[in-house]
Amino acid sequence: MTRSKIILLGTVTGGLVLFYDYVPADDGRGFKRERKFPCTEFTLLRDKRDGLIVNVVCGGTALEPEGEAPHFSAADFESGRAPEDGQIISDRSYDQIRRELMKT
Repeated sequence: MTRSKIILLGTVTGGLVLFYDYVPADDGRGFKRERKFPCTEFTLLRDKRDGLIVNVVCGGTALEPEGEAPHFSAADFESGRAPEDGQIISDRSYDQIRRELMKT
């Protein structure tokens, strides 16, 4: 069974960009919760052992999606073009990354 996932790009402190792969509130069984993420302010809680995101604490207003980009291909993963979940990207701006993703 494949779960729907949403890839999020968001600007964090200092103009850095967060790449986050998350499963939306609709669990496929008809139960929907109010969407709170992505939002204007949030805190990422990471596991100390492996650095994986274990929770996102929302503290701001929910943001509406800007668009939908195609899925990453196997070649994107092999070449390193596809970021890792929870990766903070510092070498490109949000706008640069968004343009790259929407071109694909």
